[in-house]
Amino acid sequence: MTKLVNYAAIFASKFKGFELRSFNALGTKVYFLESQHKTKAKPTKTISVFPGFGDSAYLWAPFLIKLRNTYGNKVRILVLDFPGYSGLSEHPKGKVLTFDEQEDVAHIFLKQIAKHTDVLLSNSMGGWLSTRVVAKDPSLIDELVHLNPAGAFTSEDDVLRVRDLFQINSPMDFARLLTHIFYRGGRAILPFAMLSGFYQNAKKESSRQILDSIQREHFINEILPTIKNRIHIVWGLEDKLFPEHIGRVWEHLGKSVSFYPVPKSGHMPQLEASSTVMRVIDVALKLST
Repeated sequence: MTKLVNYAAIFASKFKGFELRSFNALGTKVYFLESQHKTKAKPTKTISVFPGFGDSAYLWAPFLIKLRNTYGNKVRILVLDFPGYSGLSEHPKGKVLTFDEQEDVAHIFLKQIAKHTDVLLSNSMGGWLSTRVVAKDPSLIDELVHLNPAGAFTSEDDVLRVRDLFQINSPMDFARLLTHIFYRGGRAILPFAMLSGFYQNAKKESSRQILDSIQREHFINEILPTIKNRIHIVWGLEDKLFPEHIGRVWEHLGKSVSFYPVPKSGHMPQLEASSTVMRVIDVALKLST
């Protein structure tokens, strides 16, 4: 059923001008969506999208269609489907890719597929991974738009609290996680979320192994002050998974960080505050001020 939901989203995206493609990295086939442009004039800018942990490129379909409708043929849009999340990309046979290796996949994608990204749009762990990549290879990305990014260390209590929320053994555990993620309707979307692959992926031992591979040195606190690329942080203030004080760490440590607090939105502003996210993307693309 999970793959059926993914393919339905792929079909909807294809109808709106996206194509499913793939590349090989670290011994596995990694999928991504790319906008198609049939005009002679090539897009002048590129947006690369990194979903959060356990999310998939295909579940971004409603927002991707909004991006496509807004920017048309002016902007190339690429969306990475990380291996072992709830999409189509799988771990290599007999191996689970660690956090470091997920970062390697992100780096390969940006360097070999995107080549140059004007705006990196991300959510949650996608923001964490892309920040680590840009710290090592800043020329790959001009500006970053992070939606409630993970990766800022605040306390061991916060780390343990988040790990506990991702210990999914039953639908009740999953419902608890959803109420921490969404401002409204967390329990109401439980049936769809279970069908879409969130639940099945969260229960996998491989998902826990990815989280277990994260070490203290992976957090962004030390590298963030060294990054010169502009970072825009859109923060849903009703996020109970990563409360506002975690987001403020990004604002306080970054040299070139703009912080946009968003009321009445949880952990995924692209779903609950899409108009605000679009305005920030315009700013990052230099389409407005």
